[in-house]
Amino acid sequence: MPLDDVVEYQDDRSVKLWGDENQRKLYSTRVAVIGSGPLAQMILANMAGLGVKNICVMSNGRISRSDRNEFLCFKEDHNHVFIGKEKASQIKKTLLKIRESLNVYA
Repeated sequence: MPLDDVVEYQDDRSVKLWGDENQRKLYSTRVAVIGSGPLAQMILANMAGLGVKNICVMSNGRISRSDRNEFLCFKEDHNHVFIGKEKASQIKKTLLKIRESLNVYA
């Protein structure tokens, strides 16, 4: 199947940069990240932006007050506070905002 049939609009520039075959490889790549620190969140956000479709996030922590200002995924959203919620599930929600077609396991 030609990549034009499956490529998402947001991947158009990526395909022009490294070609159909490499974008197909990104679509089929599976990534698992253990932990939910700022570096892990940035890596996950960039993977989602590049076109990696299958992402697994593993973290057993909960969001604390000190996490709010340090993390990309734990910012307050329209005065909604995420304190006490699972970090992995909040990361999943943020990744799905970046790319709705992701398969995120948290």
